[in-house]
Amino acid sequence: MAYELGYRHQQGSLALSVATFYSRYYGLRSLEQVNPPAPIPLVIGNGQDGESFGAEVTAEYWLTNRWRVHAGYTELRVHVWPDPGSNRQVTRCDGVPGSPIVNSCCKSWVDLPGHLGLAAGLRAIDDINHQLVPAYAELNATLTWQPTSHLDLSLVGQNLLHDQHREFGAAASPTRRDIQRGVYGAVAWRF
Repeated sequence: MAYELGYRHQQGSLALSVATFYSRYYGLRSLEQVNPPAPIPLVIGNGQDGESFGAEVTAEYWLTNRWRVHAGYTELRVHVWPDPGSNRQVTRCDGVPGSPIVNSCCKSWVDLPGHLGLAAGLRAIDDINHQLVPAYAELNATLTWQPTSHLDLSLVGQNLLHDQHREFGAAASPTRRDIQRGVYGAVAWRF
């Protein structure tokens, strides 16, 4: 069951929006002990319930007819607990693995002379305690040249502030890896 409430207002060059939500979950996946208190064997069950709630606030402003900026802030809270009949021992938690509590961003787009466009976005992500992933901030940027109305040639830089950083993955997981800084070119043809 999900509930959402939001409001958006635009006055001239400024647009503001706020959205809130609350969701309730029943029968979430769990690992259940077959013969408690023996830790194994385990079976997959639906022995957890949970809830998530939060809010998002954004603002967009056109500085000129060729330049706009956008800022956003999102907060997400998640709680999960065992059902009364479950033998899964879970503690109520603020956050689920893979979900940072706070996410904020600031983006800017500008049309430059010579059919050039520049876009840049800075994002800051809260730590993910359950995965031992520290908070981080990163910058992405794209320079685009549009020689015709159908063709875009772009140079893109991702994660430009650090050589690498962690975004997800349990600390002991073999799939855990750091996200590297990257630069690439892109061609877009519209027809």
